[in-house]
Amino acid sequence: MKRRVLYYKGFRHEDAERLQRMLEATLPKQRLDIHETVESLRRRLRQIGNGVGVAVLLVAGKADLMNILEISDLLHDLSTILILPDGDGDMVAKALTLRPRFLSYVHSDHADVAKVLDKILQNMSMKSKVGASPNRGRN
Repeated sequence: MKRRVLYYKGFRHEDAERLQRMLEATLPKQRLDIHETVESLRRRLRQIGNGVGVAVLLVAGKADLMNILEISDLLHDLSTILILPDGDGDMVAKALTLRPRFLSYVHSDHADVAKVLDKILQNMSMKSKVGASPNRGRN
């Protein structure tokens, strides 16, 4: 099963739109869910059997990060790519409690995000193929 990718953009800005375009170019449309509020993200993650494997979270600021931290239990089983507005030490320390697979900053070119996302999805695909092996569990 192909896992879905959630993209949360905490603000409307050219950097958020540029990242969205990169994700849309990288993923088939039916695999990308876009959310602009933490509440929308929360509702999606609470759906049973949601099929989500990766969350790409573009954080607008400290208040936005605090809202995301409130739903950290729903993000626990996901591979998370976190994009922060800057390298503020306090914000980075709090963000790392989400245990992201990758941490980047909003003003980067996002090529690094695309590479990491591709690698995460490749690894998920390999694991699902191994898990679906017809000889799995046989002696």
